[in-house]
Amino acid sequence: MAYALMLGATKESYEQELKSRRSIFLNGVHHARELTTISQIMFTMLGLLHGYEHGNREYIDLMTNAAIIIVPMVNVDGVFYIDKAWIMTSKFEYIRKNRHVYDKQRGCQPEDQGVDLNRNYDYQFGDNDDGSSGMACAEDFRGPFAFSEPETKAVRDFLLEHRGVKIALNFHAWGPLFI
Repeated sequence: MAYALMLGATKESYEQELKSRRSIFLNGVHHARELTTISQIMFTMLGLLHGYEHGNREYIDLMTNAAIIIVPMVNVDGVFYIDKAWIMTSKFEYIRKNRHVYDKQRGCQPEDQGVDLNRNYDYQFGDNDDGSSGMACAEDFRGPFAFSEPETKAVRDFLLEHRGVKIALNFHAWGPLFI
């Protein structure tokens, strides 16, 4: 997790605000190829700011009573890989994983290396292979253990440190789903 933005606090008071207020945590780009989630997150942020600035009571109440924490991009190295490939080849690499390559992935195609961050959290990690895989070259490889990846560790650690987070929304760009 590279950067987080927070709406509803000043630069000087944000740490205290995070500890004392309810919060909403929004994040995008768990899957590197879902670049449109950056725009979704930014559009949401601009909508909140616009509503607040123009006196919309619902937005003012929301941002007065809750801190809005925004992480536009969780999978930074996956996006960097896609960007670098585009610059070098003008080809869009359609990958979803981060770029942490495990030894057992050395024989995988480059686009199959890494871990699907969305599958690397601890809730029912590895209970079965429905929705994730223990096979290293699979597109939905969950990693060797829950929170094995620095990105998911960073999200977990942030949420554990800031217990005021009551809602966490992960933006995705596939399907008409609200998960």
